[in-house]
Amino acid sequence: MGGDIQVAVVMLAADGWQYLRETVPVLRETLPGWANLYVVYDRYRDTSTPSHFRDAFPDIPLLVTPQNLGFGRSYNWALRQIDADIYVLVNHDVYVTKGWLEPLVEWLMADPCHGAVQPKIRSARQPEYFEYAGACGGWIDLVGIPFCRGRVFDYVERDRGQYDDTTYVFWASGACLAVWREVFWLAGGFYPPFFVHMEEIDLCWRLQRMGYRIGCVPASVVYHVGGVSIPYGSHFKLYWNLRNNLVMLRRNLPWGRWWWRQLLRVGIDLAGFLRMIRKWEVARAFPESYVHVLTGLLKGFYRYEPAGKRCPDYGKENEEKRQIEGMYPGLLIVDYYLRGRRTFGEIVG
Repeated sequence: MGGDIQVAVVMLAADGWQYLRETVPVLRETLPGWANLYVVYDRYRDTSTPSHFRDAFPDIPLLVTPQNLGFGRSYNWALRQIDADIYVLVNHDVYVTKGWLEPLVEWLMADPCHGAVQPKIRSARQPEYFEYAGACGGWIDLVGIPFCRGRVFDYVERDRGQYDDTTYVFWASGACLAVWREVFWLAGGFYPPFFVHMEEIDLCWRLQRMGYRIGCVPASVVYHVGGVSIPYGSHFKLYWNLRNNLVMLRRNLPWGRWWWRQLLRVGIDLAGFLRMIRKWEVARAFPESYVHVLTGLLKGFYRYEPAGKRCPDYGKENEEKRQIEGMYPGLLIVDYYLRGRRTFGEIVG
């Protein structure tokens, strides 16, 4: 493998030296000779992380952003400076395992319409369980609520091999994501206004609309700590997840398929807000997100954006008729809270 293609493994860090000093040596040891490693530091506050990194790993290129750019913009900024055919994006709190990279590259090379792929992602804190952010491949429901093979809302399954089949999914996790450079930029890269959260889901949706497919290859296994840069359950995380998810729906759905989904979504989010209202510091993320999105819609900032250049081998089907993998036609909140279905297998079958 390797040969005529160049693979760049790019690890993004926002501080986190306590993880970098552990994850980078493991990552470097697992890389084959045809893959190059880069580390990107998003300068969101003054720390000694860059100096520690250069002292410990002088042979690994370190790209430091000029300011705090966030997840998507940091990657966009760095990837424009890296020459490669395949980008493999890895969070700084991801521990890889031996042989993790090869199955991902093999999957991408197996079909010209394979656009992006993720490994099986287990929890570094509880290694026998899946990890929240990606598990064994992502789906979304009718109104855009994301879930995973192995994680629905906050219910995370133990990995018993139940999702060990290589399969197409709706989205691949940004915690560890391999994507062709050409299709990444054809899709416009990560959407800069998102700052953090939902970037990879928006990207994968756009790739599918272009005719490319998204995969999960469980033969590749990594372990993710998760919640390091932004803690789970915080106002900040809820705000960016909700706000960006609402914008993502508008960007990827034409008016006729968007407006009634958005009405359903308002009801669901209102129920979530009322359920959480006693924790006002977190719950206020709901009205803040809607105010931001409504303001943007009125100003014309957020609108449906037609897909770009299609995969040439996919055919000439109209985008409206094109199959979208991993989109569940039901409402996740109904299955989970009213029908008591907790696992991906119980919901999707």
